[in-house]
Amino acid sequence: MGQLRSDLSHETSAKMARIISLVSEWHGGRFLPQDPFDAIEILDDLDAIFSRYARLASARPTTFWGLGQVLACLRSARRQLRGAIHEQALSLKWRERLSASLDRLRIETSSLVEGLSRPHGIRLAAVVAEATGEIRREVQRAAGQGAAPILLEGTGDTGGAWVPRGDAAQWRDLFRNFVRNGVQACEEKPRTEGAERPSVSVRMRPLTGGDGMAVEIADEGVGMSPDQLDTMWRGGVSRNGAGRGRGLTEAKLDFLMSRATCEVRSVPLVGTALRVEVSDRAIAIPAVSFLKTFPAQLLLLLAALLIGAGVAGSRRSEIISFEGDGGSLIRGRDADGNVAWERDLDERVLENAVDPKTGNPQYRTAVLRGPDHNVLGTVIPTQPDVGPGRLWFLDPQGRTRRIRTLAWHSPLNDKLGKLVPIYEAVVSWNRTVGNAVAVQVRDVRYAPSCTQFFSAEGESLGAYYHSGHLEYRLTGDLDNDARQEILLTGINNPAQYDKELFPRDPEAYIDCLVVLEIPDVNGQSYPYTRWSEIPPADEEAYILFPPLIHGERARIFLVEVGSSGGDGLPRIQVTLVDGRIYHLDAHFRPVSCSAGDLTMAARIAPTRPIAPIVYFRHGRRELLDIPIP
Repeated sequence: MGQLRSDLSHETSAKMARIISLVSEWHGGRFLPQDPFDAIEILDDLDAIFSRYARLASARPTTFWGLGQVLACLRSARRQLRGAIHEQALSLKWRERLSASLDRLRIETSSLVEGLSRPHGIRLAAVVAEATGEIRREVQRAAGQGAAPILLEGTGDTGGAWVPRGDAAQWRDLFRNFVRNGVQACEEKPRTEGAERPSVSVRMRPLTGGDGMAVEIADEGVGMSPDQLDTMWRGGVSRNGAGRGRGLTEAKLDFLMSRATCEVRSVPLVGTALRVEVSDRAIAIPAVSFLKTFPAQLLLLLAALLIGAGVAGSRRSEIISFEGDGGSLIRGRDADGNVAWERDLDERVLENAVDPKTGNPQYRTAVLRGPDHNVLGTVIPTQPDVGPGRLWFLDPQGRTRRIRTLAWHSPLNDKLGKLVPIYEAVVSWNRTVGNAVAVQVRDVRYAPSCTQFFSAEGESLGAYYHSGHLEYRLTGDLDNDARQEILLTGINNPAQYDKELFPRDPEAYIDCLVVLEIPDVNGQSYPYTRWSEIPPADEEAYILFPPLIHGERARIFLVEVGSSGGDGLPRIQVTLVDGRIYHLDAHFRPVSCSAGDLTMAARIAPTRPIAPIVYFRHGRRELLDIPIP
């Protein structure tokens, strides 16, 4: 099982990052004749990895089906790549189909490894969260509103290390002990009038390299002296001293030390932090087949062929492009170029662009799919003479399923310009919802905007209000935590007036990069005060890039998902028009800068922007002074 997780969590992630990087380059207009051949070779490598586990997957119907889905995704992506070899230019239709196949492949791969592991192991993060919740409820029952706050922050039940299910009860008991000790330390700390109650925080983070998890339990309690630290790991010795309860028994201590690395830091009257590092452990899985009569490989091949045929069949009548007359008329054409349906929506259909040669409007494909990748319909944005616009959710035959008026809340200044719906993208949401549509409403006069997300059925999935315009860049599991992230770039108009960040008015708009993790897409952006009725957003990352000189703009030119590092995680690169190239780590935090050619930054004048980079993660701000080499 350890080899399986190594293949699917690390080797597969690296190969997926490489092929997604190629597609990102194709979206940016860079295409080499050898690229499709390289991508097909990557898919062949992935096929070989998954095929090694055919007999293991056949032990249960759900994993058997999951492996068939993965093989079907590989067939679909390989077929599209072979078609790209003969294309002179990469059409939007082709790029979107390939991106959808790769998104589905990533989802199906994650689902397969979870299905293979779950009956025999459990995520340590789930155990920690359960233990923390039990102590939180226990403390609240005892102390009510006066209880010490217990904060949980981490990877959730889909991240971190796997541990055998037989060890789960002992791990749960240990972490209950650790969290309860933190609460007791907070209760013993002398309180001063008006001071906030000391709290306990439980943080879960992947280990460097991605092969395990670190759990840190930190309290703001009474702390421990050096003598107490020296004796705390002795069996049966309590932190509170002799006669005041028992510490870990010899059996619990042996269990902990044989499976984890522990470190404790403490300062009297300040608090204590305990860090427990747990590596991924091998989980024994009996490969017992439920299919006794036929070879598993033959049946898997048959399943892949049937699924692939179903996917191909569903695409024959699928709408892949739109056309209209610049007014309220819209037509949907299928893959063969035939007009499948025609509608007059009584409002101007919002075009995505205008053909520079003919002057005719162009409409971006807006095909939404369900969790099983079947086509559910299309989404058409329209712009009335007054108001924020509407979304028309049409079924595959072009019939109206639902009409949604786009939501809008005015900012504090109550200024209101013309509200324009700007169709953004079809984004991968999750396995339950499938694809979703992202639509932005923008006040074109005063610039605040709202990006709204809807399912294929027209149900609202969330809304993100921003102090300036944003553009959609990409969607994917960018930090390898089995959840999809949405990456946006744009301008934060009021950022330049924050004198704490920019003591001198930069006389320019401040460019920003936003990462939202699905489904946490609700709220408003920094400075978190423009909409009185909208709470602050919990962004996965929010970065402000100041310009190099006053009066200029940083202007984000390109965002790329680069090759993965040793930990199997993709690396993000953000290129600015002045030549700066910032490299982001797995938490989307800028860590270094390089310079391009023949640019202001490359000439090393100046060597630093006018202010530090501002990095927000989950509402916490950090100022980064990263020089240009």
